[in-house]
Amino acid sequence: MDYSSVLVGVCYSGSDNKFFLKQEKDNRIESLDSIFGKFSGVDVQVHIKHSPLVMDVGKPGFGCCGWVGQECPAGHHTDPTFLLCFDVSGVLIRDPESGWCVNSQILPLNQLPGHRCEILVVRNEVGKNDSQLVNMLKDVDDLESLFKSLQDFMK
Repeated sequence: MDYSSVLVGVCYSGSDNKFFLKQEKDNRIESLDSIFGKFSGVDVQVHIKHSPLVMDVGKPGFGCCGWVGQECPAGHHTDPTFLLCFDVSGVLIRDPESGWCVNSQILPLNQLPGHRCEILVVRNEVGKNDSQLVNMLKDVDDLESLFKSLQDFMK
């Protein structure tokens, strides 16, 4: 049984609106459906964010966007300071029409292709009892605050 998944890498889209992540740690390409499928029907916390390797204020998405000079699915061609920071907690399901959802909130996977991103999925029963995972989630929240402050500063 998986209690958590932490993925960091560049996301790609395939046919039929399928998404894949090429992981930095081992260059393995994994389907996001297979990752989220491990947690289908489970009470989880999901954190999805754009994650520049180095914060470069002169680049779209501070360097996380690979769509330079093109129309970006996350909108970096119109707002280069945008950084996706999505957090939700609840039961993860796959809706045939909308895709992966938690509490009727659709996971914004369509904003990930061509971007360096981080995806964290943690079972809620573990997140409440495991201090290491709780600390990791706090770090994610701290990074999200930092990204939002930087984004406000750049506007």
